[in-house]
Amino acid sequence: MIEDFSQLLKKVVSGDETSGMTLLSYFENQTISVEEQMQVHVYLKQAARESHHAIYLRGLLYEHAYGVKQDFDMAFLLMREAASKGNAKATYAVGCYFLQGLGVEKNYHNALQWLKIAAGSPHYVAQAMYDLGYLYQEGLGVEVDLKQAQAWYEKAANKGYLPAKEKLAIK
Repeated sequence: MIEDFSQLLKKVVSGDETSGMTLLSYFENQTISVEEQMQVHVYLKQAARESHHAIYLRGLLYEHAYGVKQDFDMAFLLMREAASKGNAKATYAVGCYFLQGLGVEKNYHNALQWLKIAAGSPHYVAQAMYDLGYLYQEGLGVEVDLKQAQAWYEKAANKGYLPAKEKLAIK
């Protein structure tokens, strides 16, 4: 059993990103037992009543089949719920689900709307900015607009997003 497991879960639910990544790595590397995986799911389900971070993490567990059967429909529903409560990463994830057709029918128009929310204030999710650039560049859900694409790529690069910097050849 992992030391301070309950402390880790409390930090995850409070929104500590490092703790969330640590917990996900435990699932990915199969470092935690089946009993601990069940504890995580029960704890997150209870914590989800008050924490959008818990809802978001539950969505990730379903998306990646960590301790549960992979279920994109459930992951989408959880991400949408977390997004409705203000979770920026979940808002971005909903946009990506629409973009890729995971758990929901592929819909570029809906993807565009969710990505704009994730890219805008107060969230400023750089990946969403980059994806918006791609949508405008390729004309997915919108007319091709290379100026708009360039503007979104620049915004993402200004936030330090490496793929955008590479796309724009910025060092």
